Amino acid sequence: MDTDGVLSLIIFILELGILAYVILKNRDHPYFKWIATTLTLLLLYQLAEFVICATGAEFAIRMSHVIITFLPPVGYHFAVKITKWPKKDYLIFYLVAIGFSIHFLFVKGAVIFLNCNFVFADFDTPSVPMLYSLYYSGTMLYAIGFLVNNFRSETTNGDRGMMKLLIFGYLSFILPMLITLIINRAYETLVTSIMCKFAFPFAIMLGYMSSKK
Repeated sequence: MDTDGVLSLIIFILELGILAYVILKNRDHPYFKWIATTLTLLLLYQLAEFVICATGAEFAIRMSHVIITFLPPVGYHFAVKITKWPKKDYLIFYLVAIGFSIHFLFVKGAVIFLNCNFVFADFDTPSVPMLYSLYYSGTMLYAIGFLVNNFRSETTNGDRGMMKLLIFGYLSFILPMLITLIINRAYETLVTSIMCKFAFPFAIMLGYMSSKK
């Protein structure tokens, strides 16, 4: 029996269950839209990864990176809403995400599927490896720093409890990604898959956050 991508399918089903819980039980949450959007991005990536492992479909390979490219701007936008930051600087990150998405969708060889096993899928983005890594990790680290700064501020109008949850949630999948790169740059092609697997505890945290009103 071929088990390649099975963990991605399992996580997709579990995250879909969390999203269903959020929609059915907590649609009146003040941050429902951001919680639901983040969960949707996470579970769609897992579905795309399973389809890639099962079929190697070119469209799924490209879409997997389009989906996950929008996680950083959505993450920062979520932070902006929680902290009640008045500026719309998150639009810059959305524009960068759109640029990368166009690249991944239409440029030949922009995303290359290398291999797959039960746990991870192996991808290469040969045309923009360093630039994409800087965008991804840089945006998420900026969002974490932004949240920490607002959490520590005595004049903040934001929800400190939600800030704390979001800080730990982001760290739960960003740290494993960075540690992997520090240990061995050869694992760079696995980083996207590793990060999204470690994002499952964050998905659980989002479900918990939705019950805190």
